[in-house]
Amino acid sequence: MWESELSCTVTRERVLDAYTRILDAEAGEWLSALAFLSRNDGLVLTGEWDSRAMGYVSYLPVGNGSVTYVETQQALHLTGHKNAHPTLLQIQSGQISDLDMPGLVLGPGDFLMLRPRQRLNLKSGSNTRLLAIQLFDAPSDNLVPGRNPVLDIHTQTYLDDAPFFCHNTDAVRRTHRLLGELRESLIKPTRTIEHIKEPIDPRVLRAVLHMRQNPDWPFNLAELAAIAYTSERNLYNLMRVHIGCTPYRYYQRCRLLRVRDRMVSHRFESSSISWYAMEGGFNHLGRFSALYREHFGELPSETLGWKKQLQAILQPSDIRRFMTH
Repeated sequence: MWESELSCTVTRERVLDAYTRILDAEAGEWLSALAFLSRNDGLVLTGEWDSRAMGYVSYLPVGNGSVTYVETQQALHLTGHKNAHPTLLQIQSGQISDLDMPGLVLGPGDFLMLRPRQRLNLKSGSNTRLLAIQLFDAPSDNLVPGRNPVLDIHTQTYLDDAPFFCHNTDAVRRTHRLLGELRESLIKPTRTIEHIKEPIDPRVLRAVLHMRQNPDWPFNLAELAAIAYTSERNLYNLMRVHIGCTPYRYYQRCRLLRVRDRMVSHRFESSSISWYAMEGGFNHLGRFSALYREHFGELPSETLGWKKQLQAILQPSDIRRFMTH
């Protein structure tokens, strides 16, 4: 594979998977999670959908805002909005129509700014992916819907880097920086990008891709170096330079990500942290919990607590309040 093909293969996976909050969820659960995370209980979802999983919601809050990545596999109409802060939307795939602006249809790469307290009236097609960024204290009136090359460079650089975050502190730092860059670009629309990030070495991409896509592979540095077409020492140094992570450290993160997937997935209903740890190959519960918090910014019990909280609010009356057919 060429470098660009390897990079695309990595970034086409579930985005911000370290901060996925709901996975394999049906429509009511999906919307309930979205409303809960955005502190917006006025959302109403309408449309025609089947029993397939709706998609996933990933959410990472930081001091100056938050980043939410939403996937919906089925078409829907979303109304209602009570957010107190400006929210920048960018379509990553699929298509969005703003029904309050007749004729406005946004596709991949396009931006839309939601002003504080602005009511949503958005219709999406199937297989839509959307990046939603809350920006505290950012202007919300000077962005024309559509393309914005400067904002796009910032968001796409961030999303390209997301699979290579090494731990929670790293993710929070880069997210905080993204929000600051977007805010400055909105304040100064003529601002230009002075530095374009160097691409990640294809040998690193090969190693990362192998570890992400082979859950049963037992770590072997010599074998990984051969897959990357380099020496063990060089792969170690390349990964430290390009993504700030040693090969084993990244391998360990991939294992933890698979455990988290089970925790947030509605296909797994166990309440036992030790069960999830053992399933992921972690035999020492204390060490597992410490590593989990280091990588995701919360304890395993907090992840399961979120899941229980969502299930608790998902009573039939709540589903009717969130959804109409």
